[in-house]
Amino acid sequence: MIGGAYNTTELGVMLDSFDPGNTYRLRVRVNHSKGASYNCYSDYVIFSTSTDPAVRAAQEAAIAAQAAKKATEDSVQYSTDAKNAALAAESKATEAVDLIKALDTKFTTQFTNVQDKLQPTILSVKTTNGATAT
Repeated sequence: MIGGAYNTTELGVMLDSFDPGNTYRLRVRVNHSKGASYNCYSDYVIFSTSTDPAVRAAQEAAIAAQAAKKATEDSVQYSTDAKNAALAAESKATEAVDLIKALDTKFTTQFTNVQDKLQPTILSVKTTNGATAT
């Protein structure tokens, strides 16, 4: 309640129902299953409760709908952020694979060059009887 016992600047205050004929300023926290760092908060809402039970129920339902909408929008944003991070990781992984392939190609080329230089050259062949071939 504005100026009343339930000060909404304290995050720990929770209300299960609203007293008829009062004005409230509140925001709704939606707890995320992955932890507090993903929790979502709605914008502040100021509303007055009616003494008519039907109107009061409709007002409470509207606030719950606003909170659900906000949570959905934030969940979509988290999903988009996760997708973008996955795409960036895929790009980095592809880049790493390309670098490894390039290193492998360079190593193979260098190895072939060294191997070609190390091939023995036969200058002559001599048998035990003294015959030679050049």
